[in-house]
Amino acid sequence: MLEVKIAFFVIGAFFGMQNARIVAEKTVVTLHPEQQLIEFEQQKLYAVLMRKEDSLLLNEEWKILNTPENRSWVKEVSDKDTAVLEFRKEDKSITAYIAFTYPEEKVLQSFGLYKNKEGKWCIKNIPDWNIESKEGTLKGGYWVFDAQQKIRFSVRSYFETIEKQGYTKQDIYSYIVRSQ
Repeated sequence: MLEVKIAFFVIGAFFGMQNARIVAEKTVVTLHPEQQLIEFEQQKLYAVLMRKEDSLLLNEEWKILNTPENRSWVKEVSDKDTAVLEFRKEDKSITAYIAFTYPEEKVLQSFGLYKNKEGKWCIKNIPDWNIESKEGTLKGGYWVFDAQQKIRFSVRSYFETIEKQGYTKQDIYSYIVRSQ
């Protein structure tokens, strides 16, 4: 089974941050196979906090993400010159837009995307991710997509699961407004 190394709803995962706290409520993933381009639109960013000290770590994480010279893309993002991270304020929330080109399809395996024996793109259906797609079909525990078409699917965050474990949710937009 394919190991997912980079969860696309955790922004710090794109920069090798261990225990990253900033996640997206919803992430829309768009794969353009012909251009070898993948895009991630991380909507309604929030932080997952357990202790009061976590807000200090959140402050440090946000500083790194907002300072291009302080952040380093993971090796899977091999073309650093084309890689993009932009933050957008939208309707009292923050959206992160991440995009990069990839040199070969196997790079996408770190994100859980791969081609099956029939040459179709697949991603495992992980129930806590709440994957939805109009282009894909759910077959036997996997989402399957036509390899020649643009692929688009969304992932809804798993916060309800971790909330039961005592974590709290801090809206990033409110956090930024308070800290300015």
